[in-house]
Amino acid sequence: MFAYVRYPGIYPHVYWSTQLLGLFFGCGVLWEIYRGALSPFPGARRFARNVLAILVTVLLLKATLSHGLWTQNQAILTALDTERDLRLVQAILLTAVVSVFAFYSLSLGRNLRSLVFGYGIFLATSVVNLAIRGQLGERFQPTWQFLQPSLYILVLCVWSAGMWRYSPIELPRIGLRIQEDYERLARSTRIRLRALKSQVNKGIRT
Repeated sequence: MFAYVRYPGIYPHVYWSTQLLGLFFGCGVLWEIYRGALSPFPGARRFARNVLAILVTVLLLKATLSHGLWTQNQAILTALDTERDLRLVQAILLTAVVSVFAFYSLSLGRNLRSLVFGYGIFLATSVVNLAIRGQLGERFQPTWQFLQPSLYILVLCVWSAGMWRYSPIELPRIGLRIQEDYERLARSTRIRLRALKSQVNKGIRT
């Protein structure tokens, strides 16, 4: 806002050069959702943290290595591509955790449910807007400038209404099945990885 009001000429450069910082905050929101939802299940939470870290690292490396000569126009295009990809990954991960809780008939609780609902709105509209912005370019800019802040205000209203009072998550006993299923999956994955490693070592020796 300071750059927009006082120095409008450099506002586009300031906006796009700091846009990636907002993606890190978005990852923080997503991780808070996973941390809260999976707090009773340390194994599943650790797995989710590692997957999220790997995906974010891969996307940032892709953005860094996409262009050789860095210009302002390339920075804008790279920021758009990176944000679209990362928002899409976040949407998939958010859908995954909601699907798991729906499958096991678990309640997210009032606070976490509003956090998920608000961020779900933000992610869904961001992915659509970014896809249209990438296709139409500057023609979509006036609409983009109106939709982006309006939808963000809507998300803040959802969060304010849902998280005004603290409401802990109440997990029924069936929630223990998540940990059991995760441990079963982890054991199966370790066995398969050891078998694959053994086959690779045999192939190298031969």
